[in-house]
Amino acid sequence: MAPVAVRRRLRVRCWKYYRPTAWPLCHSTPITTTCLILALKDRESINFDLPEALDLALFSRHLECLRRGGPVECPDYISLPIVDGQLAEEIESRPLIVVEGFCLRDSRTARSL
Repeated sequence: MAPVAVRRRLRVRCWKYYRPTAWPLCHSTPITTTCLILALKDRESINFDLPEALDLALFSRHLECLRRGGPVECPDYISLPIVDGQLAEEIESRPLIVVEGFCLRDSRTARSL
């Protein structure tokens, strides 16, 4: 059984907020958001370091909702085929929220949370 601190922790990853519409910023091949299946070699070639490639406004809204104790529908643009723009994973809030991703330095709203 995991320690209580581990079970109560929520890890939120910035890369899940990568916007398919920002694909040209990160990759030379244009794509559409209605049908996206990325091969492993393509996923490795995406530059997630560009703040413009992340939907930081949505990320900030989700982080605020989690902070208040509510659930969010976290987008998953990268790992699965996309239908109607995105797939989502429901995430429940936890007492401790760990945020991964150094692009947060470019989001004043997210940093203030």
